[in-house]
Amino acid sequence: METLITVLITLMVVALIGAGINLVRLNKKAGELDTLKLDLVDVQDYIERQFETTEKDFHDRIDNWVSSTDRRFDHQESKINKLEKKK
Repeated sequence: METLITVLITLMVVALIGAGINLVRLNKKAGELDTLKLDLVDVQDYIERQFETTEKDFHDRIDNWVSSTDRRFDHQESKINKLEKKK
């Protein structure tokens, strides 16, 4: 009977140690997952900033092109008006 109780206690101690080890491993993996989530958020923020910067640059370039084109047409229109006045 003592042998049986000793074996059962030994098995319970081994099971508790195994559960403790698995709990530590699980906690470590959860920490790694949190780190990966934070890295993913950082990458997402970087991509969004790059997209906004690129979008702003293209808007600026288009606005500059439109302004330049408007100035050219205004200049040509003034030349046309001068020519019409000379007629």
